Amino acid sequence: MTEIKLKDSKATLWLVGFCLLVAIHFNIENTGGTGLELPYNSFVWIIVSLIFSASLLHLAKQRLWFSDISLKILGAIMLAITLPVIFQEALEPSLAGTRILGILAGLLLTILFFQSFQTPTSWNTLLLILAGAGALEAFLCLIQQYLPEIAAYGVYKVDYGRPFGSFQQPNVSASFIATGLASSLYLTLTESRNTASFIRRSCLFLTPFLAGIAIPLLGSRTGVIACLLVITFALPLILINTKKHNTRQPVLTWIAAALAGVAISLLTIHTMESGGRNLESFQSTDNRQGIYKQAFDMIQEKPITGWGYGDFERTFLDYYAAKYRAGEYNHTLIANLDHPHNELLLWAIEGGIFPPLLLISLALLLVYRAIRQLGAIQGLAALSISVPLAFHSITEYPFYQSFAHWLTFSLIIAWLIWKGSSALHEKQPSNFTLDFFARCFAWLIPICLIPVMLLNIQATYYVTQYHAGQKQDITLLGQVIHPSGMWKRFFFDVMTFRLARGLETKNREDISEYIQWAEEFLSHTPRLVIYLNLANAYWSIGQPEKAISVLETATYLYPHREDVQTSLEKTRATYSEFQSRSVESP
Repeated sequence: MTEIKLKDSKATLWLVGFCLLVAIHFNIENTGGTGLELPYNSFVWIIVSLIFSASLLHLAKQRLWFSDISLKILGAIMLAITLPVIFQEALEPSLAGTRILGILAGLLLTILFFQSFQTPTSWNTLLLILAGAGALEAFLCLIQQYLPEIAAYGVYKVDYGRPFGSFQQPNVSASFIATGLASSLYLTLTESRNTASFIRRSCLFLTPFLAGIAIPLLGSRTGVIACLLVITFALPLILINTKKHNTRQPVLTWIAAALAGVAISLLTIHTMESGGRNLESFQSTDNRQGIYKQAFDMIQEKPITGWGYGDFERTFLDYYAAKYRAGEYNHTLIANLDHPHNELLLWAIEGGIFPPLLLISLALLLVYRAIRQLGAIQGLAALSISVPLAFHSITEYPFYQSFAHWLTFSLIIAWLIWKGSSALHEKQPSNFTLDFFARCFAWLIPICLIPVMLLNIQATYYVTQYHAGQKQDITLLGQVIHPSGMWKRFFFDVMTFRLARGLETKNREDISEYIQWAEEFLSHTPRLVIYLNLANAYWSIGQPEKAISVLETATYLYPHREDVQTSLEKTRATYSEFQSRSVESP
């Protein structure tokens, strides 16, 4: 067999390192939210566009490499995404499109990572980057905990009560740190002491120490359970290494560092006078049992077609209201619920059972290939690196809150594919090059993405300034060039201002514009505040019947909100009094 020389993309490697070690910490003041409403995701996307570019240029210089498992993943994910679209009656493209594009971007990243890194040296360096990124994130959490005055110069809010890292959410930060912890453990278990430098070993031992302190302080059940799962997956290899003389010391040092970190964290929690997360809230299920029960009910009702891509929030709330009125549900639904806190359930509700079944099948295929290629003990240890993010995705929605998590997960999946198909005959060069297309898209992707992300950062800045002022200055919103990923928040602010101005000046045009916008917005995103504003708008232009109808709808959708019921009763009483006076007047 002819020896094939494998070349890795150093530019891609450097950019991934910069993204995970530096770019995720770029942030500015913001109003919160998910996706591009969080500025650090815009900064990450800018670097990711350059990762696309570097990887595609690397691909253009050589023939396309593939693994049989990578082709199966490509075909199955494409099928999982597109199959429900073909026969769905309900589809909300404006909301589903961004998620599908994100999935495709992650898929392309996975393929490009597989093309860009084909040697153990590069992959071990990437795992070390993940370990270092986890350590840096944990260090930031410690600054927020022990030096909050310094952390307050960034986006951290001292009165939040506990750290939340770069990602502005404790669980998202915890799963990222747990991934770094898993990477450091795997490298400690598999790297030879003779080949690892002192700095490299120090980084691997610093990660469990910092993570051991940070994760309990974050008060994250997700992070704690993810760490326990990582240890469970790697436990057989840990036990084997502790019995060998030449591998015992690194493993015991890693364990000691982690235990020392946990001890410091628990001591800190014990001495805290207030703040943090108490045991009761730590054990709370946040009404998720009711959410999961309803999710399975909806899946059983439409198992093949689903309820429509992008239409989760609307259909989930409508279904809940109908079942509550029928006496079948008695739980309180989380306000503004736009995700069932389980990625597989989201795809099953919107697209039917085929997408999650295909995704589960692919996960099992990765597990099988890793164990077959590496053996059960080594395979489970390798799979442990994917556990924190995979587990987090079935309890919340980390990939919508942080694109760094999606980038990291794509990198891990590409590494598992590489580990599971490391035999030379399973990595074959194709018979054609992608020179022209790769070079075109290498320039096109950053040219298109970077301006959009810069515009989004600019929009975030002015929207945040608008909310920060005691008296909101609408001219700040006028400075926004394009709202990009802030479009929901931006148009909500603009239209709410127009409604307030219309009510104050009796400007019927402003009020009518708000009504038109609100009706369209509520068709896919039901929000209580908009229902109340819409009722007020209808009342102000002399359409009390429509105002009452809107309040009746709000009462139907939000049965536990007594204030809405009270508002409806007062509005009915006022309208009845008005009608009676009209009848009595000559």
